[in-house]
Amino acid sequence: MRDLVDSPLFVEWIRGKPEAVRFFSQFRRGRRDLFASVITRAEILVGMREEEKWKTLRLLRRVKWIPVTEEIADQAAAYMAQYSKTHGLTLADALIAATARVVGARLVTLDKDFFPMTDVRVYVPY
Repeated sequence: MRDLVDSPLFVEWIRGKPEAVRFFSQFRRGRRDLFASVITRAEILVGMREEEKWKTLRLLRRVKWIPVTEEIADQAAAYMAQYSKTHGLTLADALIAATARVVGARLVTLDKDFFPMTDVRVYVPY
């Protein structure tokens, strides 16, 4: 199964949280591919601390980045119409969820409440 990893997991790995380090260990040495949305990449880079820059950029090179396509944008717009007012869904999270749905991936996140969609498999690893 393909996993699409959300930004909070990356941040916790960069900051050395043991649970995140264990989670990311499954992607070492080509055992499994590490996928994420380009939206997640932007979120990580925006929040990156100067002292984390080298470690962050090293990690980002290991990721297979999935771009936003027209199909993903259309699905994100549908999610926004359905959930933005009732659940406070942001465009970034709608795009990430839409990416997971379109590519058939499980969305791995620490923020399950940010993804109210019933047609996206959401997994919280710890």
